[in-house]
Amino acid sequence: MVTLKNPFILALDVSDESLAFDLATQVGERVGAIKLGPRLLMRGIAPRMAALLPNTPLFFDIKLFDIPNTVEASLEAAVEMGAKMVTVHGLGGRSMLQAARRVEQRHSDLLVIPVTILTSWTNQDLTANFQSWSIRQHVSVLLELVADLGFRAVVCSQEEMDLAHGFGLKTVIPGVRLTHANEAGATVNFHDQKRVGDLKQVLQRGGWAVVLGRAVVESPDPVQTVETILCEIAELQRRINGWGIE
Repeated sequence: MVTLKNPFILALDVSDESLAFDLATQVGERVGAIKLGPRLLMRGIAPRMAALLPNTPLFFDIKLFDIPNTVEASLEAAVEMGAKMVTVHGLGGRSMLQAARRVEQRHSDLLVIPVTILTSWTNQDLTANFQSWSIRQHVSVLLELVADLGFRAVVCSQEEMDLAHGFGLKTVIPGVRLTHANEAGATVNFHDQKRVGDLKQVLQRGGWAVVLGRAVVESPDPVQTVETILCEIAELQRRINGWGIE
């Protein structure tokens, strides 16, 4: 079972290892999880990050999308490197997702999280063969498959949270705006996130976890920004039930 001390997942979407470790040292023990993407994982920092933060789950956001055997082996490798949460692409299909689910079932402390449709996409970004359906329709079909296979959580945008919750799935929401970012001195550019969410609305609607990165990474005072986010979450937390994955 994966337990988050709070729903704030800090995305260290940076290329500078020193910056990543500085931020992790300053605030890593305060957040619910640390998200690492390919830019840092390709540099082999995962074992050092796991050693630095033994009490904070590492979330490998690698969005695996490959043949089933490769996905299964890659997930096992991620576990060996310290991952407690890992993303795969829901678009990979039933056989690939079944392989991912097998790994999750072998490791009680692992949460495999299928990604539905990237939040950087709108209907206009879909390729021609996908455009006969809206994003919401695509997400609904993917959620049905994910739930049928027994996954417990998904990545989706705020716009599709209601669909995910209807299938009994926990939601991890990226592209979230920080309501009090300006108070903490952070100016966040969402130029590549199109289906964005609002922190307060996401939590009030029952979001299990929110992914925030730029508000912290680009802040002149990242520690204060993290504390601002945690304070806002604390104000809302009494309205939200069940942070843990059952």
